[in-house]
Amino acid sequence: MLHASAWRKAVGTLRFIAFSWAIGYGRRADLAPCVAIRHPGQVPQSGTRAGIQKKCDSIGLLLDSGSRPARRGSSGMTGLAKGGFYMLEINDLWVDVNGEQVLKGVNLTIPSGETHILFGKNGSGKSSLLMTIMGFRRYKVQQGRLSFKGQDITTMTIDQRAKMGIGLAFQRPPSIRGVKTRDVFNICNSNSVSCVELAGKFEFSGLMERELNVGFSGGEMKKSELLQLLLQDPELVMLDEPESGVDLENLEILGKAINKLLQKYLWRTRAKSGLVISHLGFILNYIEADTGYVLMDGSIHCRGNPRELFKGIQRHGYRECIQCQR
Repeated sequence: MLHASAWRKAVGTLRFIAFSWAIGYGRRADLAPCVAIRHPGQVPQSGTRAGIQKKCDSIGLLLDSGSRPARRGSSGMTGLAKGGFYMLEINDLWVDVNGEQVLKGVNLTIPSGETHILFGKNGSGKSSLLMTIMGFRRYKVQQGRLSFKGQDITTMTIDQRAKMGIGLAFQRPPSIRGVKTRDVFNICNSNSVSCVELAGKFEFSGLMERELNVGFSGGEMKKSELLQLLLQDPELVMLDEPESGVDLENLEILGKAINKLLQKYLWRTRAKSGLVISHLGFILNYIEADTGYVLMDGSIHCRGNPRELFKGIQRHGYRECIQCQR
């Protein structure tokens, strides 16, 4: 019989494997093309510079997508991960799903301790980016490289990436009949944390004996996802629209869970990094992000201060990013 710690290590990625079918075969909404903008070319041949410089005058942002994003250290404690590498580095990423191009030359770098947020219209490729980073087989990398703490993970499987320290909270997790929420929490528990105590802190105790996500409200599903991540304790936290379908009262609870997950209570010793997708931007009222991006038609077009970027989107919409491109 396996030792308890070995058992947890072996099955600690059950949630990703179990969810891969539902995400990989049950959802196509994130693949709808963004009709408002066209990419200037197809997949580049080897040796072709994919980066295209675009200027957004109205928001005051400049992005050279062919170069490495500048490091930001606004909090005074972020930087390279242990060993001298970025937590996540994406270089010239082109991804295909069933013959459809969903990501086109994406470049993105997240230092250790930073939280980055990704804005974009429905169907712009935001969820596809997270699924690709997590390693879902349906998302085929045609070109480019994904690195986690300096190690190439481009061809690694979901469970390998999860064991390395990458975690994902889904936007619409599937319901799994016959599997109790308590059992999934126990499987995800990597640090012998009291699941009962953790559930109590985030007003989730009454759902522990229920089947996973069966009959859960939107807010309850989000709590379940975040609590699973807290138990899994990943180094790179990816959240797909955590505020979607959640009422204002539960948003505050979710905000506390996210801040705990991302170690926002730490200053100089923070090691967790985050990549958060937001469609409405409400999550910025509950968490602090270091860098924001706008993703349209599978490509990153703007990068800058998240709050300033979101204010520009509120005033002018995503159309302004299209109109100001050169």
